[in-house]
Order: sequence, then structure tokens, then C-alpha cells
Amino acid sequence: MPDLGISLCPLCGYSLEGLPPPHRCPECGFEYDEHTRVWMAPASRWQHLEYILPLLAIAMIFGTLFPTFYGRMGRTWQLLFIAVAVGCLAVVIRAISRHSDANRRGQCAAVTPRGLFIRNPHGEEWIAWADVGFVYLSPTFDYVTRCTSIQTTPLPSAFKDEDEQKSFAKAVAEAKTFYLEVSPRAST
Repeated sequence: MPDLGISLCPLCGYSLEGLPPPHRCPECGFEYDEHTRVWMAPASRWQHLEYILPLLAIAMIFGTLFPTFYGRMGRTWQLLFIAVAVGCLAVVIRAISRHSDANRRGQCAAVTPRGLFIRNPHGEEWIAWADVGFVYLSPTFDYVTRCTSIQTTPLPSAFKDEDEQKSFAKAVAEAKTFYLEVSPRAST
């Protein structure tokens, strides 16, 4: 997950080349300054193959169960069974859509004046500097904790290089200190 500085807007992908910090993205209003850093996870060519197995499993489960119950159920139960099948499929498709969107737009982590911006397979999230607890990085699971709750936010799973992990954790600690001391608006 190489550090791209701020050449591209992490929200919309607009080129920010030639725009002096501090500034806002002309496309979406993303605020950045000279301390902003962005780490982008490389996109996978085979990302869509991971969606086949869950869809195939659901199709097999309902394809196997429906004929078994079809002759033995009343019309109401058949309609209920179909409604449950469609509901399960909708939940899986929504999760796949969110994950696919995150991969298409690029999973990233950004240190910004507003706080941490994270786009992971679960979606996008902003964490204000006043809420950032600590960054936990390991070979298996990376996340950011909150000061005010037990909630954690998974980081994009691309911090595999130890130097990138240290660089990200250091940038978060320095930015948190800087923005909370210099700019009271960062805590809102």
C-alpha cells in the first residue's frame, strides 16, 4: 500500500496535481493540507472471483431445499420460502456490491485534517481525531480503535510490509497530536 501523498483525491479519484495545500478537491470537497497522506491498496485482478462461491452456495442450498418442500408445503409456506430465499440473496448481493465498490474505487487509508478516512471492504468511514485511539497492526488483522467506545475499524488489508505499518502508525500518531493541538475544529 504505497504512500501516494495527495496526488489523487481518495474520495473521488480526481487529480489534485498542481493544487497547493491547504485546499479542497474541486470535485467532491475533500479537505487536505501539507500533512495529508494517503495509502492506497493495490486492486486485485481476480477480485470478482471471490463472489462466485457465496452465490453458488446460496443457489445450491435453495435449489436443494425447494424441490424437497415444494410438494409438501401449502401455497403460503411456498411463498414464504421464496421470500426468505430472495431476502438472503439480496443481503449477499448488497454485501458483494459494497465490497466490489470499495475495491473498484480503491481501498485506502488517509490521514487528513478532518481525521482518518478509511475505505475498506465494509465501506467508507471517517474517524475524527478526538475519537482515534490507537492503531493496531498485525500480520493477520489491522484496525483503529476509538477512544470513546469499544468500536474498531478494520484497515485495508494491504499493510503487509513492516515499513508501511510503522510509517502509517507514526503518521497517525503525529497527525493526531498536531491536529488536536493546533486545530480545535479537528475534534468536531
